[in-house]
Amino acid sequence: MFQVVSINRAKRFLRDCGYRYASESLLQSELRVLKTLKFQVTEPTPIVYIETMLEILGIVKSNFMHDFCIIYAMNQFFGLILSAP
Repeated sequence: MFQVVSINRAKRFLRDCGYRYASESLLQSELRVLKTLKFQVTEPTPIVYIETMLEILGIVKSNFMHDFCIIYAMNQFFGLILSAP
């Protein structure tokens, strides 16, 4: 699972480690990595997008609301039929 990291968060982390970089330098570095990989990165599954949205909204993993949102989204967007045993 990956985590979304904003440019400001990356800059703060690097600053806390004793490094200082401009936003443009970080973006150029990221682009260099992508070009080196020939933009062949693993495509996230739909669940990754849902979990990323929940993280941005501040809904913590391993709680009822998180689990409910995942099940609801899977049902709504992917047509899964959920039934009680």
